[in-house]
Amino acid sequence: MNDDQILNYIIGKATVEEMAELHHWVQSKTENRDRFAELYNSYALLSSKLAPDNHLADYGKLFSIVEPPSQKSIFIFIRKYYSAAASLLFPLLVLAGIWWYYNAGFISEPETFSVVYAPPKHNTQVTLPDGTQVWLSPESKLTYGQSFGKKNRNVSLEGEGYFDVVKNSEKPFTISTSQLNLKVLGTSFNVDAYANEPFVRTTLVCGSLMIEHAQSGESVTMVPGDRVSLAIQNNQFTTEKVNTEIYRLVKSGMIIFKRNTLSEVCRKLERWFMIPVEFSGNEGDLLFTAKFEDESIEQILRILNETIPIQFQVLKDKIIITAN
Repeated sequence: MNDDQILNYIIGKATVEEMAELHHWVQSKTENRDRFAELYNSYALLSSKLAPDNHLADYGKLFSIVEPPSQKSIFIFIRKYYSAAASLLFPLLVLAGIWWYYNAGFISEPETFSVVYAPPKHNTQVTLPDGTQVWLSPESKLTYGQSFGKKNRNVSLEGEGYFDVVKNSEKPFTISTSQLNLKVLGTSFNVDAYANEPFVRTTLVCGSLMIEHAQSGESVTMVPGDRVSLAIQNNQFTTEKVNTEIYRLVKSGMIIFKRNTLSEVCRKLERWFMIPVEFSGNEGDLLFTAKFEDESIEQILRILNETIPIQFQVLKDKIIITAN
């Protein structure tokens, strides 16, 4: 490592590769560390003499004045004067270099994430740093990084959530699921993206929303009242009009069935009541819509039985539902 390379670092002209090489060189030997400190102190002293009103003197001006014959004597003087201070100043120089390196954008700190999890039988409400409110259904997980609200508004969702997004045209709100990416400016909508379901469903209550298939890139723009379903088996989108009022009720902590098939009803009951629910038979085209607040699973099944032709058995360790 020659003096010119070290001085390039001191005046901020070193490349990223040169900075890494210098760091390794300084750390390898004590004499290298002392040499670096001497040059830094030399430059600081001469800069203050040649340009007292500037923090850093012009590189060319400095070394055109310091001719080779006098350079030796100057460095001998500085070495005697600063050798004791070199070891004390070096830690500060390293810290200053690290600060500059990070703040210049060469290295970004690793992102840390916050995770909100809704346990079985409980809805969980969370207010994000930008004021957006999210209501998670049981066994759902929302993840967002420390840069949320500062650099972006990106979250990921596993399970089901109702979102009331604060409008911000400069930072669109994006949601990533295993199958879909959603982009909004400010709106209210429901996303149902449990991993073990055959469909990923999005229902728009108000505002506007664009959803995109995570793999194919196919997109759909939604208007209020739309429910878009993505079939996992064939990656096909379907759109239907629904009454969105029931989707708002997810905020109240109720058990909500929204045009669900029998197999979907069974899996939702499993998540709420933490008991295995086995389903057999042909569910056909029957869809179930209802809301429950404090009812037991037996009461829900009796109501379901009055609406849809099914038989059910409540055993000690599981529930069996059979479609007639």
